[in-house]
Amino acid sequence: MSAYCASYRLTIPFSGNLKSELEGVYISEYKEDGVDQYLIATQFEAISARKGFPCWDEPAYKASFTVALGHARALTAVSNMPQTKSGSDK
Repeated sequence: MSAYCASYRLTIPFSGNLKSELEGVYISEYKEDGVDQYLIATQFEAISARKGFPCWDEPAYKASFTVALGHARALTAVSNMPQTKSGSDK
């Protein structure tokens, strides 16, 4: 019997609201030189990933995923994962 490994791609369109609590995907603010600044952050510890997007965040169902991020050119996006693509669809 030979081993067969296949790769599949599943795309699920999803949109959600930013939370004010410090879990899932949330909006945070800070002051810089007296001016309010805002940022979007994530906290996916324990079961918080499912508060950010539809998923099964259990070790037995661990899977890789890709996040696409759009932002104004005047802003900066940062991540703790390597960037794989940059550009505009327009």
